[in-house]
Amino acid sequence: MIDYATYCQLRSMYQQQRLSVRQISRRLRLNKKTVRKWLTQEYVQSKRPGRSSKLDPYKERIKSWVEQDDLSAQQVLQRLRDQGFQGRYTIVREYVRLARPRPIKAYLTLQFAPGECMQVDWGSWGHIPGP
Repeated sequence: MIDYATYCQLRSMYQQQRLSVRQISRRLRLNKKTVRKWLTQEYVQSKRPGRSSKLDPYKERIKSWVEQDDLSAQQVLQRLRDQGFQGRYTIVREYVRLARPRPIKAYLTLQFAPGECMQVDWGSWGHIPGP
């Protein structure tokens, strides 16, 4: 299945630019059979029914636990089981991975104009003799 933007690009190349199937397949890096298929039919988005999860009623609680207490997925599962959750570990682990806050980068990037600042690493030289 290709996305709608690729479909529009493919149709435009064929109808307006008059490119061949082979040229289109090379430019878009698609198989020639795929290009031929989408030139003959209209684009229809797949209709996937929205499925609920056993975890849906607990998602807000899990987010707060992970943000406040930094719990592991196993600890979250134990707390959920105490509240009557019937699901398995894998669904909890996947959601905890998504809900966990992203760590902040541990470094600071410094940017200076040429000649504005100088940095020296004194770790290996000891000291500089005075005048």
